[in-house]
Formats: sequence, C-alpha cells, structure tokens
Amino acid sequence: MSPGSDDDYAKRLGESISRLLGLYLMTQAELGREVGTSPQTMTNIVRGQVEARARTYSAIFEFFGMDRFVDDFEAALPEILKSFPDVEKKAAAIRAKRSK
Repeated sequence: MSPGSDDDYAKRLGESISRLLGLYLMTQAELGREVGTSPQTMTNIVRGQVEARARTYSAIFEFFGMDRFVDDFEAALPEILKSFPDVEKKAAAIRAKRSK
C-alpha cells in the first residue's frame, strides 16, 4: 500500500505524525491509545524506526481526518487545515482527560 518500503519513507511518515501530534498538542501515547498501539510502538513509528502495517498508518491518519498517508506535511497542509476543527474537538477531549 505504501509507495516504498524504505527507511526514508517510514521516517517521512513519522515526521508527519510527529508534526500532527504537535499541532493538536497530543502525546504519542494518547494517539497510540486511540489507534490501538502500544506507547513503544507509537514511539518507534514516529521516530521512523519501523514501518507500521498499512492498517496502522490508516488508523493514524484517519484519526487526523486524512484519507491518505502523509509523507509530505507541507503539501498536505490545505487538507490538514480543512479537517482541523473536527480533529481539534477530538484532541481537546483527549487532552481534557489528562487533568482528571
């Protein structure tokens, strides 16, 4: 499903996920819980140390309102901004659980 299975592709996907986490002020562990992966697995994905299964990448990018894998964050900005209000509602609810 991915255009390539090389380390560079996994690193680009991880960088995009990291930037999305920063945009929504979420942690890797929080995203991992939402998509059904362990904190360690999510860390490895974000660092680009592993290439996750296609269904895991799909779940991650679907959480962020994307219908595709994003390996070029800047090129995807219009799509990211379009889904921002809906995704921010989900992210805010997750962040609110931190203080409870």
